[in-house]
Amino acid sequence: MTVTSNGNRSFKQALLRSRFNEVGYEKNFDCDVEDISSNDEDNTTDITMTKGLQDGSEINGGIPNIRLPAALLKKIREPWKKCLIVRLLGKTIGYKLFMAKMTKIWSLQADFEALDIGNGFFIVKFDMMDDYTKVYTSGPWIVMDHYVTVRKWQQDFKSDDAEEDTTTIWVRFPNLPIEYYNEKVLYHTAKSLGNPLKVDINTAMAARGKYTRVCVEIDLRQPLISHFTISKYTYGVEYEHLHSLCFYSGKVGHQKEICSDHPQPPPMEEQS
Repeated sequence: MTVTSNGNRSFKQALLRSRFNEVGYEKNFDCDVEDISSNDEDNTTDITMTKGLQDGSEINGGIPNIRLPAALLKKIREPWKKCLIVRLLGKTIGYKLFMAKMTKIWSLQADFEALDIGNGFFIVKFDMMDDYTKVYTSGPWIVMDHYVTVRKWQQDFKSDDAEEDTTTIWVRFPNLPIEYYNEKVLYHTAKSLGNPLKVDINTAMAARGKYTRVCVEIDLRQPLISHFTISKYTYGVEYEHLHSLCFYSGKVGHQKEICSDHPQPPPMEEQS
């Protein structure tokens, strides 16, 4: 296995190592892995931490508690800090299709690599920081009529326990009177939904007339706003490309019929 000029394995090699079992490779542990402090910048290790690893100190009904020294944690997390965690909201796709779709819609200057970490999530590493910035800030990205959620890599990210927190989406305000096609008005209206990011240029120029369109970063853990009021009238909010939207709780990911917040009618008793 080759290494980079500075002696560290590349991101691609790290991905390949993580997929050994998938392609049938095996590898014996290195001879120095028993020393938890080896190859760290700081070779001093807290005795309690080392002992915790050696004797498998048990807590919570016999579950081993693995305690890692700070220097080792810093080392293993460093290569992932400039990565993004990406997922297609409301739809799961395979690795090859993900790579094909993202390559096309992102249209990056350089290459990128990705690792499928399960449950629809991918970790993506970019060869150029400009591409990293573009993907993180230039959304919303839409693939197969679904939004692509993008977040910065975070330590201890557990894909089977992760919730979508925020995403950028386009929202419309149908039938809004033409005098409200004003940047300040649209900004403060969008702010009631989330974090306003940009406005459709046709909206800014009042070119469409049928609806306004703004891009907003919303918190998917909170109920979505369905209406707002200006002056004496109430107006609706339409969320583009959002599927499985519950109009009872306002949350994404399910519909009213299976909403835990929606009281279900008692089953009908069969008449004899």
